[in-house]
Amino acid sequence: MKDLAQFTGKYSVSKTLRFALRPQGKTGDFIKSKNVLKQDEDRADQYRKAKRIIDLYHKDFIERALQGVTFSISDLNKLEGSRRT
Repeated sequence: MKDLAQFTGKYSVSKTLRFALRPQGKTGDFIKSKNVLKQDEDRADQYRKAKRIIDLYHKDFIERALQGVTFSISDLNKLEGSRRT
């Protein structure tokens, strides 16, 4: 047992705590009567759809903005050279 003493108290112990939100009192009835969870699901679905549309708009905007942009090899070499200094 004496040999094990050198290993005790050397490292901190990590513990994970789990918490759950459970409606108390009339809160559960309110959530059900107002369809709060359904509204949240609908809002999340609408967000995903809106995000896809916004992402497509951004992609189109960037493509149109950069459509006429060109670089020559010398321009790229100058840029590369300026990054090294």
